[in-house]
Amino acid sequence: RLLRRDLIRDYESVTADLQTVRGKIHPVATVRSVLSGRPSVRCDYEHFGVDNPLNRVLAAASRVLSATPSLSGALRRRSRRIYARLGGVGELRPTDIRSVTDARSLHYRDAHSLALRILIGHGTSTQAGKSPAWTFLFRTPEPVEEGIRTVIQRHLSHTWGVRKRGRALLGAKRRTLNPDLVFGNEAVDADAVGDVKYRLSTGSIKTDHLYQLTAFAAGYHAPRAVLIEFGSGDETDHVEVGDYRVDSFSWDIHMEDPEDAGRQLATHLEQWLATELAA
Repeated sequence: RLLRRDLIRDYESVTADLQTVRGKIHPVATVRSVLSGRPSVRCDYEHFGVDNPLNRVLAAASRVLSATPSLSGALRRRSRRIYARLGGVGELRPTDIRSVTDARSLHYRDAHSLALRILIGHGTSTQAGKSPAWTFLFRTPEPVEEGIRTVIQRHLSHTWGVRKRGRALLGAKRRTLNPDLVFGNEAVDADAVGDVKYRLSTGSIKTDHLYQLTAFAAGYHAPRAVLIEFGSGDETDHVEVGDYRVDSFSWDIHMEDPEDAGRQLATHLEQWLATELAA
């Protein structure tokens, strides 16, 4: 978001040997240059550009990230693009770490703070200590839900359609049902529905989850619904509500390889769906 706007520009003091006079002349250095056969003028002047402490901090942090092998390729490529966007910014200087944002650079605040944390914390680990830390809070339920759905799609695509599809309800006000998982190849109804809960399983289906999944099943005319949580992989439960049955399975968080955990969960679901089809 920061890079969608123009980079902040400041006046920077520069000392350089020039062919024309600019700013304040260094007479001694200039005379020596002329007498040595290299005619140039040593000048001090102010340059208005992007090479300032705030931008140097951002550029240095992006270089650190792009050179960190433990990060994903996508993140490293994104860091290189950020660094390329900061063209014209010089090397980090020791005093840049003490730079702060002001009213004119308020839109730099979050990015600058994060960049400082990257530079200061580079090569360290998260341990208990006396130094305060700062970070962003990322919402994790949505990416976890998307990841579970992608794993199930990959393993069951040969026999089952698996997708996220909302359904509007009739009534006085606009309401929709939005299960995380809709199993089946029919455009209207579903063979089963499911929901992913980003929580540790207790081995029992909570009452509010039961109500929600039963509503999903009724809304999609699906005889079964499934609740997916996280645990040892052995937690299961089922409840029958009239014509609907709600089952629960868990993703095994103790497996070292997520691929194995995903394969195990997909196998449970495939057997569960096949049992329903036979019934």
